[in-house]
Amino acid sequence: MDYFGLSGYTNDELKKMGYIVWVPVQEKGSWLGEGDDPTFMNMLDNGLRA
Repeated sequence: MDYFGLSGYTNDELKKMGYIVWVPVQEKGSWLGEGDDPTFMNMLDNGLRA
């Protein structure tokens, strides 16, 4: 499912390989927003006391 780290492939090539392309392929070195949600979500008081 996760094509993170693969480079040199187009959206169509990834789909043919069986990946679900939910975000268009980005240029190498472009911004990557990943990793903050698990930390931030536990700071919210949502009533579940996660």
